[in-house]
Amino acid sequence: MLALFVWACVTGLAACSDQASPRPFQFEGAVMGTTYHVTVVAEQMDEPAIGARIASTLHNVDAAMTTYRDDSELMLLNAAPSNAWLSVSMPLYQVLQTSREVYGITGGAFDPTVGPLVRLWGFGPDEAVAKPDDEAIAAAKARIGFQYLEIDPERAYVRKLRDIELDLSAVAKGYAVDAVAAELDSYGFTRYLVEVGGEVRVRGDSPRGDAWRVAIEKPVLQQGEVQVALRLSGDAMATSGDYRNFRDFAGKRYSHEIDPVTGQPVQNKVVSVTVVAADCATADALATGLMAMGEEAAQALVLRDQLPVYMMLRNGDALDIWQSPAMTDYLESEVSQ
Repeated sequence: MLALFVWACVTGLAACSDQASPRPFQFEGAVMGTTYHVTVVAEQMDEPAIGARIASTLHNVDAAMTTYRDDSELMLLNAAPSNAWLSVSMPLYQVLQTSREVYGITGGAFDPTVGPLVRLWGFGPDEAVAKPDDEAIAAAKARIGFQYLEIDPERAYVRKLRDIELDLSAVAKGYAVDAVAAELDSYGFTRYLVEVGGEVRVRGDSPRGDAWRVAIEKPVLQQGEVQVALRLSGDAMATSGDYRNFRDFAGKRYSHEIDPVTGQPVQNKVVSVTVVAADCATADALATGLMAMGEEAAQALVLRDQLPVYMMLRNGDALDIWQSPAMTDYLESEVSQ
């Protein structure tokens, strides 16, 4: 969720364009603890109505999948007893199915049941005041394991085979992007960019008449420094990184990316991973899973499945870049480091 949307590529164009020709309509707001920006290129539209539909779609996804409200659909599932079949909404069902696919692809490195560990390490609603001890980590690990969630695709029912908890924060924003894209498709729009918290999906041409240009940030605390730009026309993109959301315990920095196997924050050379995919939920989940896998295992998976991936790696105080062959066609330009 650390990709930077290059907003300057569309701003200012509407004022100078012919009102009868396609022009960019822009919508923005706050949702899911972050911001969203949507640009739709069209000849005309009912801006208040479209803006309201975009906001409603995003807030509905948030209301269903947030862990910050006890009455959200996700939290009701978390509170349900084990072995009880529950009917879930189609959005939640789709996110769980995508999560299952990426869980399998990454060999369990992407695991949405790491919620107890996320909270334990202070990355949930409550900030940890001290580094968790081995006993607390073991207790939290006993409550994770996405393999203990059974999904019935015939009825869109799910049940927990163990008292696990789900945290969909690593896929929900990507799904929200896809949901807005589907809403725009239903209105017949064929040129747009949707961005939520840095996760992006585009369709058609940009206001300039060519591919949309989306940037990946440099892995620094100061926002807005561009590492590289990508060209996207009918794709989704998501980035996961460890350089902005972290905790310090006794002077040591711990990433918010939690390894479900060890129960510890991820400790490897990967600083950030950017994935291009057909849908944003998959890109979002894959970026998180690849971060947790570490550079060697992640690169082997990326090459095996021919995934478009851009990876930044620590090398002492320097930064190494690794990109898959499938990512080459998306690269717009390299920014000097």
